[in-house]
Amino acid sequence: MPKISSYGGATPVLTDLLYGVAAGVSDSFTITAVRDLLEANLVNPVISGNLAWTTDLFLERDAANILAQRNGTNSQEFRVYNTRTNASNYERLKIAWETNVLVIGTEAEGTGSDRVLEIATASNLVLKGGLTNSIRFFTSGTERWKMKSTGVFAANSDNAYDIGLAGTQRPRDLFLGSKIELSEMTPPGVGPANTARLYADVSSTKTRLMVIFQTGSAIQLAIEV
Repeated sequence: MPKISSYGGATPVLTDLLYGVAAGVSDSFTITAVRDLLEANLVNPVISGNLAWTTDLFLERDAANILAQRNGTNSQEFRVYNTRTNASNYERLKIAWETNVLVIGTEAEGTGSDRVLEIATASNLVLKGGLTNSIRFFTSGTERWKMKSTGVFAANSDNAYDIGLAGTQRPRDLFLGSKIELSEMTPPGVGPANTARLYADVSSTKTRLMVIFQTGSAIQLAIEV
């Protein structure tokens, strides 16, 4: 097995690293001083085998223009650091397989800060879910919403989450092609000034469509027949 060991010199230069094996023969080469190799002026490396660190991390050529990190059936992880002092003090991006789930995210330890993950494009941003699965939305580790494979946008827990905030951060208009369905409830509290709340009243033997104003005045609009 060819081996590249540490070397010295004020400005070490390694040119035209050539390594290959005969067709059908499995082999690899080992670099025992990776830091020196990376800090050198490596020109035109030609590698037809594996680039391996110890025996558990391999960079390989899967096909033309395709670089692979793989090691049999062992799940892999790739990291790009923003800062790193040591193994317990850093900020980084990770792309990893975790229990058959592909995770892309940011991590931090020590004095490192949790950083924003931004996906940006000058064209369309496309999210694709499987044919029978959902696109799921989490915050603070809890699943809140999901886009189901049928196209239905649904809350993950019934009657638990809102769209918009009272008096601020409100959607503007709602355009529907069909209906609004309300479940019976006890009269809600009053809203802020200049608002009215529409609800289906449960306090009667028959369902009543009601509106309550910020003054507390409630008016019946319709009643079940």
